Amino acid sequence: MITSYDTSSIISLKNVSMSYNTPSSEVLALKNISFDVHKNEFVSLVGSSGCGKSTILSIISGLLKPSSGEGLYKNSKIQNSNDDIGYMLQHDHLFPWCTVFENVCVGLKIRKLDTNDNKEKVIYCRHC
Repeated sequence: MITSYDTSSIISLKNVSMSYNTPSSEVLALKNISFDVHKNEFVSLVGSSGCGKSTILSIISGLLKPSSGEGLYKNSKIQNSNDDIGYMLQHDHLFPWCTVFENVCVGLKIRKLDTNDNKEKVIYCRHC
């Protein structure tokens, strides 16, 4: 059990476990995972299919709540999705009838932020 917290961490997972229920059983996806990510660090999650990489990312981004343990972002408990954190899923989920630009702007549209100013920022970022 971790008893001290590194307050300089941007992201921390502390004793995180995650179980999924299936019609026939419970599947343990993560068991007591703990790590810290500090400012300016580049971290890769590497492992075989089904080992929990996407589950970890979903917990960090606030899309999933762990069965036990906690995730912290800038020393605050991760409870909901966070606009500061995003990741690309392993399978693209694009709308085939939309252009790349339109697909990029879907999040803006969902959040009712699809203003001309924000669309200009998308166009600007395309050239970065």
